Amino acid sequence: MKKNKKIIFITLLVIIAIITILAIIFKNSFSNVNNINEWNKVKLVNSPKLSTGMSPIVFNKKGESTIVDVNDDWYSYEQQESTTIQGGTSKWANAQTKDGSQWVWIPRFAYKINYNDDEHKEKGGNIEIKFLKGTTNLDKDNQDVTKNGYKVHPAFKNGENTGYQNGEWDKELTGIWVSKFEAGYAGIENTSTSNIQTQDTEVFHEATLGKNIYGEIRKNETKMKYPTFIGGAFSYNNLDIGEIYLLCRNLNSNNNPYGINNENEDIHLMKNSEWGAVAYLAYSAYGRNSTPISINNINITNVNSVKTITGYSSFIDDYMVNDVEYSGNIENYNDKSFIWYSKNGGLASTTGNEYGIFDMAGGVAEYVAGYLGDMDTENKAYLINFGTESQSNKYFTIFSSENNKTIYDSNKNIYGDATIETSSGIGSYESWDGETSYYLTKKSPFFLRGGTFSEGDFSGLFSYSIHSGHSGEDHGFRCVLIVE
Repeated sequence: MKKNKKIIFITLLVIIAIITILAIIFKNSFSNVNNINEWNKVKLVNSPKLSTGMSPIVFNKKGESTIVDVNDDWYSYEQQESTTIQGGTSKWANAQTKDGSQWVWIPRFAYKINYNDDEHKEKGGNIEIKFLKGTTNLDKDNQDVTKNGYKVHPAFKNGENTGYQNGEWDKELTGIWVSKFEAGYAGIENTSTSNIQTQDTEVFHEATLGKNIYGEIRKNETKMKYPTFIGGAFSYNNLDIGEIYLLCRNLNSNNNPYGINNENEDIHLMKNSEWGAVAYLAYSAYGRNSTPISINNINITNVNSVKTITGYSSFIDDYMVNDVEYSGNIENYNDKSFIWYSKNGGLASTTGNEYGIFDMAGGVAEYVAGYLGDMDTENKAYLINFGTESQSNKYFTIFSSENNKTIYDSNKNIYGDATIETSSGIGSYESWDGETSYYLTKKSPFFLRGGTFSEGDFSGLFSYSIHSGHSGEDHGFRCVLIVE
């Protein structure tokens, strides 16, 4: 009798084990089907994932947005066959949140860099892109691209097993939304944001004293205001890196103006890796096809605490600073700076037209979320808002410094962020297209990307410079929105 009971018990355990295994297989198979179903069979990219409060948009010749149905023909990621100096035909997917801020979809992709000179990376090259199905490594032909020398970009990967060292997220992603413009101030008279209501966050400024466009800033008394991401706004500035990080982490708080309230939606300060994802797609045939983007060269001379305006472009090969007295949101300034939706304005776009991302060259230099772990003591004051973690996470990347190695060489295994892969590390202007290439130091442990309005052709997609972390009139930021 005891023997029979033992047999029955063992049989039940086997049955339970089989059911468990079948459930896991079914779950994984179902998950893979769902992943592949994210793929748009006509557009050959992952479909944009819209959040609550977010609507797909197209533009008219005046830059005005119109909300369209998700089934309409509102985007196309087209390969360019030649130079895009006079414009491009690729239309990346655009959407706007409830407040009017605009965002651009970067679909999951893998990339391969072909250098013009393998020994001297600063001499440039081209970037091949393969868009991927769902959260897989499969391209449109169902080929695993990693077997052919392509790397899945880390901005779309799960970094739990790598310690987030390359700027990954905490799960596999089908794509990310990137703010179309640098962060701007809302509600300012005579700008495109004057009709966007200003709204306080619950986050206080931590600067002792200072000013921005809204007036005086008092430490722990003045609340930061929600930024807007739209062309024709004064660029949001005068925040140190810690304040920027804290502000961006609180943008999806209750009652935010964007309409983003779902726990599966996240807005955060752009990471180095996410900057790299935009830069690589922009430089590929699906963006500018190796054509450098023009810079935002406007320098405002008559408005206190303001340096530049979002969404402008210099003329072809004319990167000189355009000093202007601001008189309202007009289409151009002195035939040297052009609004984003004009023909020449598209020169500063990642697509060569109004459907790309702007201000990635010039304007204000943009802080990104990350820092050198081994920094001088005086810089550590800016880390309080990053928390107590000693390792990278999905929101920021900690860069290393090793004994007997330069800091540049210590991080040579990091990929995807448009720094080491696209520069030689031997000089100050050794990034692709002759752009700035200052790598992190203990005294300047934070990255700034894109350059400023005053840096001419040293500004650009591959420009990276460094800073101590303090606030400045020519330092700003942009955000990334992830919908899971």
